Amino acid sequence: MVAANGERLVAERAMGYVSEAFDQPTLDRLTGPSAIGHVRYSTAGEVSLRECQPFLVTCQHGQIAACHNGNLPFAGEDRKRLEKEARSFHRPPIPK
Repeated sequence: MVAANGERLVAERAMGYVSEAFDQPTLDRLTGPSAIGHVRYSTAGEVSLRECQPFLVTCQHGQIAACHNGNLPFAGEDRKRLEKEARSFHRPPIPK
């Protein structure tokens, strides 16, 4: 889940059942008037915390959190094209 607290986006990501992954102390860290979350069983690609959604990225316009429900078959090609156009991508490190 990613919550917007009015100043920044705060992410808490975990693998497994929602009821086991997000206990009350974890939910208490997600403060603010809005949030997004995503539950999806991966059917393709890597199954890891790095690929867990929602994605939280920092770009020239600030922070953006997004999730999608499916595969992005041209994502690699699109990323290479955008990087050639001097776009930058940064995914903050995942806390351990």
